[in-house]
Amino acid sequence: MGGQGVGGGSVVPYVVDPTLPIDPTCTCPSSDEICNAASQCVPRCDDSGRCAKWLANHAVRDLLVEGSFLYYAVAAVADPLGNPGTNGSLYRVETNGGTPTLIAEGLVDPYKILGRYNGVTYIETQDNVGVAIVSVSDTGAVANLDQDVAWGEQAAMMCGHWIAYVNFNRSKLMGVDLTGNLTPVVLGQVSTGGDPLPQILGTVVLDNQVLYTTTNPYQTCSVQLSNLVQGATCADGGGSFGQSNQSLAVATAGDPYFSGGGPGGGIVWSYAPPNTRLLNLFDPSVSVTGGDYWATSFVYANSWLYMDLQGGSSSKLVRVPTTVGRLPQAILPDSMATRDRSGGPIVFAVSTTAFFWVQSMDPTNASSSNQPQYIFSAPLPPYPCDADLPCADSTQVCSNGFCG
Repeated sequence: MGGQGVGGGSVVPYVVDPTLPIDPTCTCPSSDEICNAASQCVPRCDDSGRCAKWLANHAVRDLLVEGSFLYYAVAAVADPLGNPGTNGSLYRVETNGGTPTLIAEGLVDPYKILGRYNGVTYIETQDNVGVAIVSVSDTGAVANLDQDVAWGEQAAMMCGHWIAYVNFNRSKLMGVDLTGNLTPVVLGQVSTGGDPLPQILGTVVLDNQVLYTTTNPYQTCSVQLSNLVQGATCADGGGSFGQSNQSLAVATAGDPYFSGGGPGGGIVWSYAPPNTRLLNLFDPSVSVTGGDYWATSFVYANSWLYMDLQGGSSSKLVRVPTTVGRLPQAILPDSMATRDRSGGPIVFAVSTTAFFWVQSMDPTNASSSNQPQYIFSAPLPPYPCDADLPCADSTQVCSNGFCG
């Protein structure tokens, strides 16, 4: 049973030393303090403006920033055998503070927020039965777009008003035009015969085309979204986005896109469609010291690529420019980006002025999703700049090596 927190003026802020589990019934006399796992009242923020902002009732699966709002998907409660329930939920809160608003619940178990379009959030959900793509309107209406969706990190992606995803047996690439009647259509497919069976591995959605990779034969294919009657155009050879659907990170800026693999393939590149490599944006052999790091997730924002770099049980949250090669810039001290020893991802999102993240939880322990979890925020550090790297924000100028 929780209760009043014990004062702790000499203890470090929660954001500096986050702890689990959290007792949501423990309260503190001041809104500037929150309870830690020991039911002590500790400072909510540190001197640099990094704060534990919002407490979710269960683990936070994903974050997305749109304008002045942060959207976050919360896990369903798992039973003692690890089976997820059906009470996953979606919330919205203003990025500069305020009280979160529940948009919808009963979302099975959210896995990834694919994106938003015209007042609707699109989410990939997963449970022991399978994977689905669902829509959640800002008024709380929930609808299934499709339940024939493949498992895997890069099975579904959204850009603009299109969602593309691989079906369960990986024989078809499906697409949904969010300006239409939301009926899934076949964008591409492979034959259902052969040994081994041909498969579609991963998908990248750009402004006017979808890229995907097939096996047996190993090809890169492209579908023009403005001319679906033309069908897919394929060429021998695969792009890095299709080499490993389980350990892959991909982000898109609409036309160029960014891709990197897992252990043994940790280099991150920028590409131009259909699959032309442009720049080496990150190479762990020269960009990071003290460990073999690879990018586990990307967010493209403010003309920069933000990355969660994993190295064993440690993490680095960094960003790199996408127009010129530069060493990564740290967003947070490494000690704040703690990762569960099992290697669970760190979920994060980026606005024009702030960085939002949650601590990783053990993905192999289903009951960990039942724990309450804080969403943290931190002001973005100044953007470095030089003659080859001008400020992306036209209202800022480069002074002493930083935009301001």
